[in-house]
Amino acid sequence: MKTIWRYPLLITDRQVLKIPRSAQFLSVIQQNGTVMLYALVDTDSPEKEYEIFLRGTGGPIDEAYLRFIDFVGTVKMPDGFVWHVFAEM
Repeated sequence: MKTIWRYPLLITDRQVLKIPRSAQFLSVIQQNGTVMLYALVDTDSPEKEYEIFLRGTGGPIDEAYLRFIDFVGTVKMPDGFVWHVFAEM
C-alpha cells in the first residue's frame, strides 16, 4: 500500500533514516520548530538506509556529493535560519 509518511529531521549535516526502499521524497516543511521530510512510501517495501543532508545558506557542499543526492526542498526556520535538504538517490 502506498501512503505518505513524515520524518522529523535533526539539524545536523548528515543523518541516516530507515525508509521503505521505493520512497519518493516529496517535500520538507518547518513544523513547530522541527524540519519535517515527507515521502511517498510503499509500506510493503523493505526498508533501506537513506542519507539525508542539511546545508545552511552559504554553507559548503562537496561537489562529489552532488552526483549522488537530490535536492528535496528549502525550509525557513522560526529563528531565521534557512536549511536546504538533500537526500541520497
